[in-house]
Amino acid sequence: AAFSSPIQGGSTSPDPNLPRMLALNGYLQQLVRQVAGPTATSWAPPSNIGQRLGWANNALQNPRSPVAAPIGSGSSSATGSKKDFIDAIAPLAVAEQQRTGIPASVTIAQAILESAWGKSGLTRSANALFGIKGKGPAGSYVGATTEWGAGGAYGTQDGFRAYGSWGESIADRSSLLLKDRYRWALQYGSSPDQYARAIHQSGYATDPSYSSQLIDIMKRYNLYSFDQAVA
Repeated sequence: AAFSSPIQGGSTSPDPNLPRMLALNGYLQQLVRQVAGPTATSWAPPSNIGQRLGWANNALQNPRSPVAAPIGSGSSSATGSKKDFIDAIAPLAVAEQQRTGIPASVTIAQAILESAWGKSGLTRSANALFGIKGKGPAGSYVGATTEWGAGGAYGTQDGFRAYGSWGESIADRSSLLLKDRYRWALQYGSSPDQYARAIHQSGYATDPSYSSQLIDIMKRYNLYSFDQAVA
């Protein structure tokens, strides 16, 4: 993926003591509103954290179900604050870490960097949180991107995978990272910084500063707390 964006600062870090609860509360409210509409005003999130993670797992395992509706289209997470975006991505990232071992902090940081906090044209038009090239479940989206070669950075057009939902985008990105080319990086699953460097080393992105940017984002927004929630 060669789709990157500048890092922007200024956000409140999630409470390290209750990372999953904070992330899941707002996100599940969004999901219920999408499924139940106005009747969701009387809904209260389940007190059992396992039930909440079950919702996120359902979005990943059944990406075309109502629970996995395109959050990036017409929702507050696409146009709201950075905290809103983290709250929307975190439960999917945590559930995916439980399923695959890929650090949730890296997943969230990649989504932030590659989708420009959910505001990139690729994310808005194709529900693609990551700039993975090719044809996805919902076809392809052709857009501008920046590549790095021997002569430095240069702009070009390319086709990127399109999806029906953000959950579908995250699940597809996991499938890519579980292929032989990147799978070896899972030995660093308990060390997000090392994992980020390993997939970068394996050719995930052409930007020479890609892994450094991910690490900076993880530190700036205390994304490691979501890994602690899984451990």
